[in-house]
Amino acid sequence: MPRVNLTINEKLKLISDFDSGIPRLDLSKKYRVDRTTVCRIISKREELEMAISIKSPKLKRLNVFKDDFDEKILEFISKSLSQGIPVNNCLIRQYASNLADETRKDFKCSNGWWEKFQKRYDIKYGKLSGESNAVDMEIVKNYRIDVIPKLIATDKQLIFNCDETSFFYKCYPSNSYYKGSIKKHGLRFLKDRITILLSVNLLGNKLEPFFIGKSANPRCFSEQNGNNLLSKIEYASNSNAWMTKELFHRWLTKWHKNLEVERKQIILVMDNFSAHKLDQDDFPLIKFHFLPPNTTSHLQPLDGGIINCLKKRYLTRLFNWILSKITSNEDITTFMKDLKLNKAIIWLIEAWQSIPETMIRNCWTHCGYMNFDSQMDLVNEDDNFEETCARMNNLSPLIVPSSEQLNDMIDAFNETTIISGEHQ
Repeated sequence: MPRVNLTINEKLKLISDFDSGIPRLDLSKKYRVDRTTVCRIISKREELEMAISIKSPKLKRLNVFKDDFDEKILEFISKSLSQGIPVNNCLIRQYASNLADETRKDFKCSNGWWEKFQKRYDIKYGKLSGESNAVDMEIVKNYRIDVIPKLIATDKQLIFNCDETSFFYKCYPSNSYYKGSIKKHGLRFLKDRITILLSVNLLGNKLEPFFIGKSANPRCFSEQNGNNLLSKIEYASNSNAWMTKELFHRWLTKWHKNLEVERKQIILVMDNFSAHKLDQDDFPLIKFHFLPPNTTSHLQPLDGGIINCLKKRYLTRLFNWILSKITSNEDITTFMKDLKLNKAIIWLIEAWQSIPETMIRNCWTHCGYMNFDSQMDLVNEDDNFEETCARMNNLSPLIVPSSEQLNDMIDAFNETTIISGEHQ
């Protein structure tokens, strides 16, 4: 019988099969290992169950350490991350070397040790994003206990959240898969940017997005089938494409007039961005409710996944458009310049309209506003995006994004955002 090395996961599955009543001889045939190996695996049940919680399930060897050297290194990594301190290869190896001077005199912090340590404990390397680590969770907890119940006591269709996001509509990943023999030429970062103001209510209804660009009357708007796009969307402009008090006042004024016709009074939940701080007396039908400072990553539904979903759905449309250009053999620098603002806005409107109400409600629930019976996995909202990425990986050796690069792209959007009140 050829030698087979089972992973920890496979060993645990073997134990589970044994518990269900499968004889050892049948397990030996099923997993293609000797019967004595089956008995040895079963005898190490407790060690395997303990190992699965701290080690990668793909490992094949169960290493038992004589001291707590590795535990101290893992504790150092966890403590550093909890304090918001990024840890890289050099920092961890330096800490391990200093620790070895005290406990393991013969230890050498080699590249081989570090690679095995990563594999042993399933250590990943990636970009740290978001601001949740800077949030005082006690404030969040008190807000959810003391404020939210009073806030949602009113009609749920009258509770809205609004927020702005900066959007680089020509943004494209700089990383790519490539063969070693292919020359690698990247794309200069295109800084064409707009700001989008979004608003949703607690039941999942959406208002039309409000776009802010740099040009008062973009030429490309009149090119859309001979019709002026300005007459069909909410659009304003200033030199920086930023939200200002004047533009926010203009947007609220139009909304307030609609509320007068409908005879409704609403509550508007928003962050403490300076442009949001208008005179409440100008809008008697809109009650402003400002979130505590530095808590939007936990308490603002639009930051809880809705904006992220919008950008993912936009990227799906962008990548499908790029696919059509790749098959026409055009240079990427050329056809990315051909992407005009009118096309980007149309894609954004389509992406916004495609977001289901259940997804928006789940984001309110995620932020602690209320619970719904139907739950939804937000990660699976955009299967089309994954399919598009897979198709692009098969088509082009140029700048081809992987699905894992989506979060990096959205981080690029968010890191360059100067719009949010907590960033300004």
